[in-house]
Amino acid sequence: MRGMRKVIISLSFFWFLVCHAQTAFIGDMFGGRLWYFPTNFSVGSYSAHTVCGDSNQLYSWGSNVHGELGFGNIPSQYLPVKVPGMNNINYYSAGYVAGAIKKDGTGWVWGKKLNKPTQVIDDVKYIDAGDKSVTFIKGDGTVWSVGENDYGCFGNGQGYSSDPVKMKGVDNAVRVANGSYTTTILLETGEVMTCGYNFYYGLGHSQKNVIVTEPTLVPGLKDIVAIASNRFVNIALDRKGDVFIWGYGHGNWNTQYTVRRLEEISNIVAISARNDGAHFMALDSAGNCYSWGHNYYAQLGTGNKKNVSVPTLVASDVIDILAGESFSYIIKKDWSVWCAGSNHGGSISLGNFWSSSQSFTKLSLENTGICNVKYANFTKKRIVNVSLCDGDTLIFGRQTVVAEGTYIDSFFSLVLDSIHTYNVSLIPRQTQSLQYTICGNENLVVNGVKYDSNGVFLDTLSNIFGCDSILKIKVKVLPISVTNQIVHVCPLGQVTVGNSTYSKQGLYFDTLTNILGCDSIVHTKVIEEKDYSFIDYKEICSYDSLRYQGVSHDKKGLYIYSFKTVWGCDSNYVLDLDTFDYNKCFHGLTYVPNSFTPNGDLINDDFGFSFLNIINAELRIFNSWGELIFTASGTDPRWDGAGTKNHEPCKSGVYMYQLYTTALDSQSKKYQGTVSLLR
Repeated sequence: MRGMRKVIISLSFFWFLVCHAQTAFIGDMFGGRLWYFPTNFSVGSYSAHTVCGDSNQLYSWGSNVHGELGFGNIPSQYLPVKVPGMNNINYYSAGYVAGAIKKDGTGWVWGKKLNKPTQVIDDVKYIDAGDKSVTFIKGDGTVWSVGENDYGCFGNGQGYSSDPVKMKGVDNAVRVANGSYTTTILLETGEVMTCGYNFYYGLGHSQKNVIVTEPTLVPGLKDIVAIASNRFVNIALDRKGDVFIWGYGHGNWNTQYTVRRLEEISNIVAISARNDGAHFMALDSAGNCYSWGHNYYAQLGTGNKKNVSVPTLVASDVIDILAGESFSYIIKKDWSVWCAGSNHGGSISLGNFWSSSQSFTKLSLENTGICNVKYANFTKKRIVNVSLCDGDTLIFGRQTVVAEGTYIDSFFSLVLDSIHTYNVSLIPRQTQSLQYTICGNENLVVNGVKYDSNGVFLDTLSNIFGCDSILKIKVKVLPISVTNQIVHVCPLGQVTVGNSTYSKQGLYFDTLTNILGCDSIVHTKVIEEKDYSFIDYKEICSYDSLRYQGVSHDKKGLYIYSFKTVWGCDSNYVLDLDTFDYNKCFHGLTYVPNSFTPNGDLINDDFGFSFLNIINAELRIFNSWGELIFTASGTDPRWDGAGTKNHEPCKSGVYMYQLYTTALDSQSKKYQGTVSLLR
């Protein structure tokens, strides 16, 4: 049985899509979702950047305190300036330090200790720059970092390194995000890992002040397509458009030790943050921009400087979002650039000299020397005719198609350089129904698939067009009967089950056929009964008679009685009757005193009896209130005039007695009367 197929259409010349925004999508289905494509603009902590022209030249403007603009220790720039040697750029990123990837796959870094761009690595497909280090992802999915390795953020020990340091245990990374205390890695599987210092709970668990120098998985995250980190907190976007957050929130926003979903926003297509910043931005499928976090520079664009703890709508008709440290850019559908937050002396606003803007303010790109915001012009067109099987999924670019129609997809390198039209025709699926009846211990095999239970089952085959043919199989399972029986067999007897006969004790299994034509399983436990005949010996006195099994006997001899056991087997009672001699037959009391004097003179000191043929006797003494004060038993029980409980002498008076006797012939008698105790 086959599952739903996915038909993926790709072009051999289109392996690596190139773009430049920090919300990066580079053609591997990560970095954003649905319609989102990044523009050619990006921002650093206090700087901004773009790539323009046929030579893919990198331009920078803004603060240059850390050398992040890429041209040495010159002052901040109010207008864009070409970064020396940084042409043929595929992708770039900036924080306090910066880096770029050229078209030949080489990785370059600059800022802080490096005054100009310096090549440090090759075969690179992704980069993220932070406040003190730059991290690369190579084509083989391994992660490499240069700069300050504080808190084990490189995922391999600690300390500064100008040479790339390879992260341990990761070979399938697609994105990386640098925070001030942690590094977050997105894997090709959609899982997320972290390493570094958990002072602000950026590792995704609640054990504070732990340094983890090798990456570990963040619980609760799957199907992630984008990640972003600021100074304190991390966020992740999944394929459904939900955003998840974890880490320590300053100001008015909440501490989140472990991962939780942001319930205030949904159907998000892109997220943005900047290392050493303290706010986030999110863009939904309708073009609405949300921001939240610290707002001490008015970087949220909410119209004030109050911190915001939950995502808040700040703009609409937006196609790209760029979060810096103290400011934010947004790109609107009309390709205009808007800025909110600190202006750093006019450098962020491209020469517009206002100190800060509490709401998003439109910037002018005229006379700046750079190109406009764009995806690009169309340079290639292609029409593809595709046959789609009903129930299958067709994937091309970032579109998923399940129905017949005409679809258009756009492809990007540095610019929008091709458009493909797909004419999709639908081939209907075929359905066939089959019915089967089987017994409960049988298996039905249809097209190599085994069925052994009631139900309606669907199997998928391939027809002559290579499309699904649905086989509807209805299976009815008839019950088999199972009987467990216990049979008691008399001596020389037997039991018959089907064609089998059993007379010996044991456990037997027989398979018969029931009225439905299915197996009837019979489990028979045979128990052999014994001959239960026995002899019962009895004695009576010669002048007595014995009633036995409803018949009276007064003479000695053997008497035989036949009977059936509970299992119907023949058995016999044999009565062996004998008689006692005369002396044994007589029994009873021969003397009972009526008083005694327990004074220690050894004359009549206790109360007792004289017996004949008595084998046991029990004596009970009661006071005048009817209370039992003394008991004794044996062949000669006697009372010494004291109580049983504490053996204190009883007072003079009249006491009642009861005497129970058992004679040699097992007959019992009771005697009672009174006795006087004299002191």
